[in-house]
Amino acid sequence: MAFTVREIMTLPSLSKFNLVAGKGGLNNYIITAGIVDYEFVEGLDYDLSKAFEKDSIVISSLLFAKDKPELILPAIKFLKKSGVGAFAYKQILFETLPEDVIAYADKNDFPIFSFRDGAWFENIIFEVMAAVEKDDARYLSEAHIEKMIKGEATQEEVDNIRRGVSLLIDRAVSAGYVKMPELDANRVLRSFYMSKNLKEKVLVSKYEEGIFVLITTSS
Repeated sequence: MAFTVREIMTLPSLSKFNLVAGKGGLNNYIITAGIVDYEFVEGLDYDLSKAFEKDSIVISSLLFAKDKPELILPAIKFLKKSGVGAFAYKQILFETLPEDVIAYADKNDFPIFSFRDGAWFENIIFEVMAAVEKDDARYLSEAHIEKMIKGEATQEEVDNIRRGVSLLIDRAVSAGYVKMPELDANRVLRSFYMSKNLKEKVLVSKYEEGIFVLITTSS
């Protein structure tokens, strides 16, 4: 369901990232990944309110700050405020970051990494999402679901599963099971992991020929 920044950095595409600031935030959680491209371009009329996901690692070439390094600090502050767990930039336009950015990241425990050629944005995002999906499957495997349905799961097992999924769901949760001949469970799962809005309120798990859906509310 989630990894720490420290754990995510062991993935092949991220293993050569260099930590440049914010080492106090290496235990921040990561559940998804995203890209900063044009969002912070000066003068651009763009709604940033839902641009970035909480507990994500965001990667960028810093193209929006080309010839204007003063735009980097406001962007980093916004990412931190949005609940982003870590930031990484490719050393194309900037070899190093401005001192005020480094100081802010260190003070606020916001991990910032740098990386060079050899790590493609698409590969980074794919590996992060694949790792999270695999972790979800481990917590909510069909074997675990069946034991809970039959009442055979121990309290320790239930507590472990609950801790694993608690980053996305709140206390009030409804569960449903959908099964029909034309249902493509694998396609549903792929669509779920590609949808930012769904992941904020729903957790989907395959079970036999159908899917379990956990739907959460804030109360």
